[in-house]
Amino acid sequence: MADPARSDRLMLAACATSASIGLCRISVIDHHHFEPDHPALVELQKTYAATPAHQM
Repeated sequence: MADPARSDRLMLAACATSASIGLCRISVIDHHHFEPDHPALVELQKTYAATPAHQM
């Protein structure tokens, strides 16, 4: 198991998406903590919010 304190981890941020909620930042998965305000998530959330919705 990877050490969550190491700075060379491959996964630095986590999120989930939903049609009704949009992007949800995840801060903990199985005792592994992630930066909820990671720059990649901030940019992804801006892009997701700017994408027009499609009617089904």
